[in-house]
Amino acid sequence: MSISPLQFAKDFARLKSDISKHIIPEFQLLCLMEFWPKFESSATNPSYQSYFDEYIPVYNNLVSEQTLSDFTIEELSDLRQILLKIDKLQPNASGYKWIDQKLRLVSFKLASTLFYVGDIENAIPVCCMLGGIDESITPPYDNILAGLEAYDSLRVLAEFYKATQPLLATVLQDIYQRWEAQRACVNDDKTLCLFVEKNHEGKAARGSLKALSGIVELREINDETDTVAFDNQVKTPDDPFIGVAYDSLKAVREILKKTGFNSKSARSYRAHFSIENSQQTFTGDSIGLAMGLIAYTQLIKTEITRQDRFIANEIALTSSIDSEGNLLPVNMESLKLKVERAFYSAVKYLVVPEECYLDSKKHIDKLSETYPRRKLQLIAHSHLVDIIDDLNVLRSEKVCMSQYITKKVVKYTRAAKIQIPILLALLYFIICLIFPKAWVGFDWNPEYLQATESGFEVMNSDSVSLWSKKYNYEINTEKSKFEIGDLNKDGKNEIGFLPQTLNPSDVNVNLFVYNHTGDLMFRRHCVILGEYPGDISLELAYYSTYLSFAEIEGNNYIISKIGRSYPAREHIKLWNTEGEMLGWYVNAGYCGSRLVQGCVTVNDDVLLFLNTNNRMKQACIFALPIDSCCGVSPPYTDPDLDLENVKRGNQLAYVLFPRSDVNRFSRLSYNIVSRLMLELENVIRVDIIESKNPDAMLSYYIDEKFRVISINRSDNFVATRNALVAEGKLPLVDWSTYLNDLQNRVTYWTDSGWVTEAELRASEKK
Repeated sequence: MSISPLQFAKDFARLKSDISKHIIPEFQLLCLMEFWPKFESSATNPSYQSYFDEYIPVYNNLVSEQTLSDFTIEELSDLRQILLKIDKLQPNASGYKWIDQKLRLVSFKLASTLFYVGDIENAIPVCCMLGGIDESITPPYDNILAGLEAYDSLRVLAEFYKATQPLLATVLQDIYQRWEAQRACVNDDKTLCLFVEKNHEGKAARGSLKALSGIVELREINDETDTVAFDNQVKTPDDPFIGVAYDSLKAVREILKKTGFNSKSARSYRAHFSIENSQQTFTGDSIGLAMGLIAYTQLIKTEITRQDRFIANEIALTSSIDSEGNLLPVNMESLKLKVERAFYSAVKYLVVPEECYLDSKKHIDKLSETYPRRKLQLIAHSHLVDIIDDLNVLRSEKVCMSQYITKKVVKYTRAAKIQIPILLALLYFIICLIFPKAWVGFDWNPEYLQATESGFEVMNSDSVSLWSKKYNYEINTEKSKFEIGDLNKDGKNEIGFLPQTLNPSDVNVNLFVYNHTGDLMFRRHCVILGEYPGDISLELAYYSTYLSFAEIEGNNYIISKIGRSYPAREHIKLWNTEGEMLGWYVNAGYCGSRLVQGCVTVNDDVLLFLNTNNRMKQACIFALPIDSCCGVSPPYTDPDLDLENVKRGNQLAYVLFPRSDVNRFSRLSYNIVSRLMLELENVIRVDIIESKNPDAMLSYYIDEKFRVISINRSDNFVATRNALVAEGKLPLVDWSTYLNDLQNRVTYWTDSGWVTEAELRASEKK
């Protein structure tokens, strides 16, 4: 119900008055948001247009990263909804182009904060909007996120969606990289502090997380007093807020004296501190601990004989200290607001006085009931020395070995008797740093591979380069296949390389196997010529799909897979460790990029491959004998191919999995095998993706005779189908009947051709 124009005019005048009372943009924006419900009901009324034109642009002036820094999830969500509604109204489209930019800023901040606390359910839809994705996406909680904390969940999701949702993955990667940069950063002149903001009435209103910066230097020897400047104004110990800085400096002076920095402890200090958004009014004196840490790291950073110490950027501090270095407790009202602010941030550790540990933990545990993925860790100590000694707070600089050695030997080389031995040792260390292979006992065993534009580089477990190979062609580093393992069981790893060149070449899809020193053991081409229509030359557009070293019955084997399109097929070859081919097989389809390509050993003499049969347009698995596989997979008739003369494969089993009704609405050409595993001793589980959502799966259970004995469906499959039912695209079903129908439609290849599970059951009853 709209209010009268006169009352609206009074309310609008009161709004402008309230905004003017606040000097803090954050509170001004909150006042603006509180007024929106009154405006929304009258926004389309031409009589209110002048108010609207005055009200809306204020959002453009107030919405910024700085203003939003301490906004809660609820406030960000409300602001986002307001901007979305304003964007739809657009009374003057040319003057409101800024809304999209501000909306993205608010949405990014909201998504980031939701990820900080592990609220993935609400974060993903916001990220989809940022990525321009309209469809509903449900994260795979049970499959990949179970037990992960908030930070690790975001990392896993960003990687998971690279293949299936690249736009979403880009947004997630952006949030993750910013979070990762903050966690990895260390400083010697800045740290994050928790404050309590006051509103215009002088009351504690909300927790705030701001960066305190500081420069602390030694004064001239003849200076007798410390000088402290705060926000460019010199303060005195009588100042109620800055007085704690003098106590901090006194406490640091005593610590330096006790730890051997006598020259520094006897001098006076010149200190300057500043806080982000320093125009804000903060309560209390809990800045003291932060000032003490900055002062300590600033004063010792020039000591070459000491290990450099830096303040971790993933901590938030709240505590004052007295002149003796004791940490003083925070009052209960402020503590609760500060704990909440830290909880909804990217910090990993909250540093509090020991006396506040139990109360802080109680507040964190209460918040964790709503957000269990958020694991804010408490660090509680009673003295500044304890904080300095805590490696989660002050961390050593990650210096190179030569710098570390130099720092350690400087003061010892002053003794003449030991100068020469130390210098010789230092010379050897430096030589080894330049040429790591000069170290005694150097590790020559290959452990890692790094693809290059024209080949690859091999490294040991310490990531030191051992040797490299280059070819005369440009290599597709993403699609070439590598494998490393101890093929000949001599304790040293061999390297397998199945290159895919960007253009046809004489090395494309050839198998190269090298020993641990880089000598070529053998080279074999992996294409099967003349066995499938069109495979007549090595120069055709073949591509690498799979390479594996497999141990079977105590013996090592090499499995290679090569693909070709139009029509799709894959060439499979099995080799022994001497490079002798043990068998070959051509499958009428191949694994797509969304599928983990490979095979598993079912028993001592059977390999089970997961794949797709493109001729039959269905996901499939097939079993091959290890030492004698040969031939082409079914089907052996095709309207566009002459398959009459192909050698029929000697597969032990070939199983096709029917496409579900959900799959027909998925935009996928086929259903896809997601994974294959040995569930029990004699039962194989095959997970089939039936939707664009990779978690919408059906699980088929297969016995030792390669017959499907039961089917299960994932929760995401049920949810996906129920959504299609709600849209009127699919009918309701009885799940028992539904799954039984799918099982009946499973198809097997036999000597007499294709036969369904239902047909096999019927014949077995006769």
